[in-house]
Amino acid sequence: MLALALAALSLLPLASLGLTWAEYVRDVGLPLADTPPLGSDGVRWTEAEGAVVAGYVLPRSAAAAARVAAGDTLRAIDYREVAAVEEAERQIDRATGAVLTYTLDGPGGARDALVRVDRYPTFLYPFSATLWTASAWGFALVALLHLLAYLTISPLASRSERARRARRLIGAALVWVGGNFARILWVVLFGPPPAASGLEAAAFDALTLVALAGWIAYPALLLDQGLRLRGVKRLLGPWRWVLAVPGAVLGAGVAWAVVAGQLGPLPPDGFAVPILFYVCVMVAAATGLVASGARPPTGGRWSVVGSVSVCVLAIVGAVLVLTRLGPGPGRPRPSRRGSSSASSCSR
Repeated sequence: MLALALAALSLLPLASLGLTWAEYVRDVGLPLADTPPLGSDGVRWTEAEGAVVAGYVLPRSAAAAARVAAGDTLRAIDYREVAAVEEAERQIDRATGAVLTYTLDGPGGARDALVRVDRYPTFLYPFSATLWTASAWGFALVALLHLLAYLTISPLASRSERARRARRLIGAALVWVGGNFARILWVVLFGPPPAASGLEAAAFDALTLVALAGWIAYPALLLDQGLRLRGVKRLLGPWRWVLAVPGAVLGAGVAWAVVAGQLGPLPPDGFAVPILFYVCVMVAAATGLVASGARPPTGGRWSVVGSVSVCVLAIVGAVLVLTRLGPGPGRPRPSRRGSSSASSCSR
């Protein structure tokens, strides 16, 4: 029953969404509206002295190609006055694949810029030059460390079941971290993916799915490791397979959303909250098991302290996901979240 309760808990945001959709269809009697692919111009728009100002422009983005610079003031989009950041973002969100005319004020005076709206790079949130650069270097360093660990432990896997399990765990983390680093590098070198379907868009979607597969698999494998250390897995019997259901459901859902553009009214970025919550719940359960079962010489006091610390952080992360982000689909934009927002609950 504990396995069933844990699996149900990890799917709470997704279940809440499903219930909300069902109530809407029942009460309103209309089908759920499709959500178009989220658009992005590569700019973090901010408000300064009552004006909409470009706080950060992502290099290689459509806005950068149109010579939009940080500090430029956005006066109008397609010659319609823009008075608030939310208004500008709403127009950009809905214009994927279109070319918008920005009326800007900058150091050189007023000018018009033709900006193509690309697809938003799913689960990547350029917030500022500092955060974007730190995220790129952080993912690069962690990917290198995981690669070295994987290569180190691989020769032992043929002789030890424990080494094989550790290799699977490190491999899943490497897929997630390496996949995200590859996507960040892609955006840095070539800009966000194009709006039109094609080879570039398909390749970026494939990288997204690879990274998500590692992200979803890692906490499940970590929990499996915790169950083995505590000797609980054999006691669960057939119920142990229930713990794989949340990852399978979320993986299938986000794969469908990425390939088809959406799942019901939910775009790919709408899975950010359900996946974040799932990762936090699974990591909390896994590290809680490890902490309760740590014994010298298999880690001793430091193993307990580390596991308890991660467990507490994961629980706090799960609470924050539900209370601050909510169970709704949520469509994160550069101006609202940073690219490291997911990392605090994933390790």
